[in-house]
Amino acid sequence: MIKIDPVEFEISKVLAKLTVDIDKMDLDYVNTVTDEIFKKQPFMLSMMLGYHLDTTPRQFEEILKIYFLIWEYFKKYKRQDTRKITKKKYLKIETSNIQMLQYLDGETDENEKMKIYTNNIQNIQSKAMLTAVIVRFNEHPIMREMEVRMRGIIFIGIKSFIECFEKN
Repeated sequence: MIKIDPVEFEISKVLAKLTVDIDKMDLDYVNTVTDEIFKKQPFMLSMMLGYHLDTTPRQFEEILKIYFLIWEYFKKYKRQDTRKITKKKYLKIETSNIQMLQYLDGETDENEKMKIYTNNIQNIQSKAMLTAVIVRFNEHPIMREMEVRMRGIIFIGIKSFIECFEKN
């Protein structure tokens, strides 16, 4: 039987509401939030905007929604928006995530792969947040249409930002 953590369940409900709100975003919301992110987390905004060059407008909008979800969640519920995430800190976490994936790519033992992946996920405090991101990646047609390599790059970037906020 699967045991559901009551705290994670409550967080999932919060994330579901935030997701619905973000899906209804208008231009005023986008402008307000991007201004806020620019002031408090300029590196995050530069990363977000960088995806514009490699994606379609619809894909870019979906990516922004995911980053807005992360922003709203950590700002309102974890109070992690005030300490700036630096490029150095981000690259350290991103490099670690990439190295794990490269190692897994070369690992032939499926049990060992699952063990490493499970350990990596267990170290993430915001499991509900990561789950919300994974659901968005897998359920939204715009994201599913994206080339697999690009989805992987974007996912690693998003996962790395979640971890940066956790360690702030």
